[in-house]
Amino acid sequence: MDGTTQRLDSPSPRLQRLLDYIDADPTNLALIGDAAKRAADDGRYVECDTLLNRYEQLQPLAPALMNLRAVSALSQGRSSEARATFAALLLEHPDDPFLAYNLAYASALLDDYATAVDLLTDPVLDAQPDAIVLRMQCMHHLGMLDAAIDLGKQHAEHAIVGGQVAGMLATLLFDAAEGDQAEAFAMRAPAAAGSLTVLGLLALERDDLGQAMQLFRKAMEADPASGRAHLGEGLGRLAQQDFNTAAMSLDKAAALLPGHAGTWLTSGWAHVLNGDLDTARDRFERALDIDRGFAEALGAIAVTDVYQHRIDDAQRRTQAALRLDRECLSAIMAQGLLLQRAGQTDRSVELRLALLNHPLGGEQGPTIAQIMAKRSLRDAANH
Repeated sequence: MDGTTQRLDSPSPRLQRLLDYIDADPTNLALIGDAAKRAADDGRYVECDTLLNRYEQLQPLAPALMNLRAVSALSQGRSSEARATFAALLLEHPDDPFLAYNLAYASALLDDYATAVDLLTDPVLDAQPDAIVLRMQCMHHLGMLDAAIDLGKQHAEHAIVGGQVAGMLATLLFDAAEGDQAEAFAMRAPAAAGSLTVLGLLALERDDLGQAMQLFRKAMEADPASGRAHLGEGLGRLAQQDFNTAAMSLDKAAALLPGHAGTWLTSGWAHVLNGDLDTARDRFERALDIDRGFAEALGAIAVTDVYQHRIDDAQRRTQAALRLDRECLSAIMAQGLLLQRAGQTDRSVELRLALLNHPLGGEQGPTIAQIMAKRSLRDAANH
């Protein structure tokens, strides 16, 4: 039995002692409160909730125990409940930086990044160093790249979170197309998943595919839930023309980054290259649902329209995408397919997919789809 299973199956000796004391003195509020805190420390949040409810039946919860209830709710995925409790507590204690951080964290989990940024003031950053990285992450989500980079550079030498800040800076600078700076900050925290991913993406841009794939694997080992690491691996598989594995990797990345339109777009192209047009259309539509003005996603749907003989829809979407972005690569591809199709009989899906695999700039050059996939990675920073 591993340690995690043991922890979940039976209370720790310290918690068990507290529970035994409570059995002997069932109305002792101090014991119940201490046991609730111990349960939370042990990761036994359901038991923590039970103890807090027991306490509340005897007396209203003190602010510290209300905060504990919210932390327990947050740990169990009840972010809305946690945020409501933190907000109520902050109204009573407006100068408490730790409550402000907790409320910002809960707000970020609910995709309310603007509220989180407003809560993470300088006094909060000074009191709770983790707030620095959280503020950078929220600014990133809001497209505030320059402000997030400036904040990171101010705190890159922080004694406690300097490594995390450097790793986050590497990601931000990569998205800002500052490759040299991104690499420099990534090297300050070379074991962090974010840094490994950035170094892998930079290796991929240099066409050092072997090094890139090795770095992506290390990034996923460091953080299996890193959507960007899975995205990088998927791009590497595209470069290897392993379209089936690329599609699976990119689907995983999209699942981990559900609000990241560029990742859904890239996943869609992998499915196009893998010959699964229905799934590709679904991924493109998800990207467009996230950002209704994402021209590349609209143009990509137009490409699938052509392949699936929806010519009127393809023409309409192609023109709409080009109105959004005159240089929209997917719309230009759809336009070319429409021109090719004019006056011709049915073409097989395989022949149409061959167009996507056509290399640009010579036989060894990247394919059209690979260029769009890499472009979508850059676009993702703004979507």
